Amino acid sequence: MIGILYFSTITPIFKQGDREDVANYRPIFILPYFSKLLEKFMYQRLYSYVSKLDTLYTSQFGFR
Repeated sequence: MIGILYFSTITPIFKQGDREDVANYRPIFILPYFSKLLEKFMYQRLYSYVSKLDTLYTSQFGFR
């Protein structure tokens, strides 16, 4: 897996306001299917490891 590059397509989505102002757009990253699959796999492995070590606070909900 080391050395493989993953590319995503960045699509600007208009929020509101002046369409000429770049700050009124937010980027949406379109990832390849394999990248999404790899991300889910890594999340499951890391989350189970951290849960087993009991390092997360029970009252922490954001930034997990």
